[in-house]
Order: sequence, then structure tokens, then C-alpha cells
Amino acid sequence: MLVAVLLSAVLSSTVSAQVPPPPGDGASGTNERGQEKQVKPEPQAAGSPARPRSPAEQMINKLFDGEIDKLVNELPSPIISPILEVTGPYVPWNVSRGGGMGVGTGGMGVTLRDDKEFYARGMSLQMLESYDLAIVDFNRAIKLNPLYEDAYLNRGKTYLLKGDYNRALADYDKLIQLNPQYALAYVNRGISYFRKGDRKRAIADFDKAIQIGPQLSIAYNNRGMVYADKGDHDRAFADFDKAIELNPQNTAAYGNRGNAYAAKRDYARAIADYERIMQINPRDALTYNNRGYAYYLKGDIDRAIADYSEAIRLQPRHIRAYANRAEAYKKLGDKAKAQADRERVAELQRLGVTP
Repeated sequence: MLVAVLLSAVLSSTVSAQVPPPPGDGASGTNERGQEKQVKPEPQAAGSPARPRSPAEQMINKLFDGEIDKLVNELPSPIISPILEVTGPYVPWNVSRGGGMGVGTGGMGVTLRDDKEFYARGMSLQMLESYDLAIVDFNRAIKLNPLYEDAYLNRGKTYLLKGDYNRALADYDKLIQLNPQYALAYVNRGISYFRKGDRKRAIADFDKAIQIGPQLSIAYNNRGMVYADKGDHDRAFADFDKAIELNPQNTAAYGNRGNAYAAKRDYARAIADYERIMQINPRDALTYNNRGYAYYLKGDIDRAIADYSEAIRLQPRHIRAYANRAEAYKKLGDKAKAQADRERVAELQRLGVTP
């Protein structure tokens, strides 16, 4: 079945959410992005240009090198970055699901000693989408320190990324019980309620987060997303504007505001917001897909195809971009290319990739 041509909505939380991996025991030779599984990055070829390491790579490399103390000291608490409804930033390698890294003490020649070290490794695993292993480490951190607030926050976040909203809510409820002034707990609980379809409770939690932390850009962005979902566009735009005022680097707010402009057929402003994201992050496949759709709605099919193709180059399993490009080729009368993209969509669906 062809995926509908849709703009992708964006929420902010404390991590980047990826499309869940396809079912299986992790025994195949590729990860969920179709890349070869590795437990450590391959050495760089002599004379080749240096490639910047992603935060996840930097963190996990410290584990491989036995630098657990350095990792604990450098780990932000908590990590804040966008959560997207589709595949997030490209990570060029991953740990094997079902093995490879190990949990508990030991594994990689590293002996973990206290709650902060289990928490640090749990964060590393979470960033690498190894959610089940991350939860094991957060469990151990909480067992060692039942008052560890960030461990509850990030275990709840991991459940949220897995789609287990009830367990996520349980962790956020516990965290709020421990610390009623922890604004990010309300932010993430609000997201959980929104995912469950409870917009009233979601807005109430975002309101509370803003009351506690009036400078918290992501709370305004998330509340704006719920208002947009309700069709309350005036309040949605006000919240997106405020989120951007507080944090001009908040790409999620630009993306959501761009989507709202596109829904109002104000394509020039939508494209301007998408291009602002590209200035901040030129490798954001989602934004190329969304700008391509804005061009498509404007009738500029060639530019739309160019943007969809760039989204696919950046994220080869970007199912929305294939579906949208198929529609653009159909509009041009190129039946062969449209059919090829539809077949790719069907193939990705069989692999368990979702829009």
C-alpha cells in the first residue's frame, strides 16, 4: 500500500526518536537502517579526511576504551534534543541487538561500579537505539539509587521511544513524586499523553512545565504541536514563535511552524522555515522531504523531486520521501520511476519500516 503523502510532525523531548527496529532476534547481518552491524567503528583509511564523530560515537568509544570515568564526568544531565516521528540523525554504526555489547558488570573489558556508570552506559545505548539494553542499565542504576531522578527520566524516555507509553507514564509519575519541580518530567509525560491521544492532559503537563521553567523552549514547541493537532492554529503559531524566540536553534519548532504554514498554503513562509533548519543542520533528511512537499504543493515538481532525492540520499530508508517522490513522478507522467519508488515503499514496509 502506498504511504500517504504527508508532512511529518515534530515533537521535542530529550532524545532523537528513531523508527523502531523490525521484529527479530538481531541475528541478521544488518541493522534497522540496512547498514552492516559493527560493535566498533572501522579504522579510518590512511590519508582519508577525518569525519566528525557523532555524540553517540564519542560516548560509546569511551566505553570501548575503558574511559568510563571520563564518560560519566562529561555526560550532560539530562540530554535535550529533538524527538521526531520519523528516523532521526544518521548514526553510521550500531551495537548488535541480542549481543555484542553485554550488560551488567563486565563487557568490553569495563567493570561498572556505581549508579552513575550504569546510567552513562544506558544513555549511550539509548542514543544507539539499543533500547532493551539501555533499560537494563537504567534498571541497575535505579536499583543502586532509588532516588536517581535522571535515571527515571531517561528510562521513561526509552519506554516512550519503544512505544510503551504506560510504562513511560509510570516512570514520569514516580519522578514527579520524587521532584514535583522537575520540568522535563512534565514535558515527557505530556508527550506520552499526546501519543496516547489524551490532548487535554498533554496540554496540562506542558502548561505545568512552562510554569516551572518559563524559558523551556521545547515545552512551548510541544504544546504548539498539540494545539496544531487540535486545529487551534493561532495558539500553535504563538507557541512556535515563542519556542524560537527562546531558542533560535530549535529546529523542531521551525519544522512544526513550517508545517503549520504549509497547512495554511503559505508555502513561501513554510519553505523559509525549512531552509532555516537546513542552515542549522544541512543533513536533516526530514526537512528536505518537507520542503519537497511544499514545492510539490506549489506546483514546482522538479524542485520537489530534487528535495525528495536528497532526503533519500541522506536517509536511504526514508519511506515518506520515496512515497512522495513516486507521486511527483506520477505528476510528471514518468510511470516507470513512479512504480520503482512504490515498489521501494512496499519493500521497506515488508522490512518493518514505518512512516
